[in-house]
Amino acid sequence: MTKIECLNKAEAARHAAKLASERHAMLASTFGGAHKLAQDALVAHDAAIDAHHKWMDVAYLHPKTRASLIRKQALPVWMFGY
Repeated sequence: MTKIECLNKAEAARHAAKLASERHAMLASTFGGAHKLAQDALVAHDAAIDAHHKWMDVAYLHPKTRASLIRKQALPVWMFGY
């Protein structure tokens, strides 16, 4: 996986976080902040931001280190959902 591909995954995770944040704002204003749907959207936002940060870290690793981590499957599986 190249640096550009990692940066694209980071950008996709950032976009997912933005959508989750907007969803949380809409649900919180409709149902209140303590509603389960609003809380789930907030958790989705946090997970997407975490994936964004991890992909940014992976993107700036040395290419051989990055390839080794991906080949050994040392990265969290949920990161590949973005």
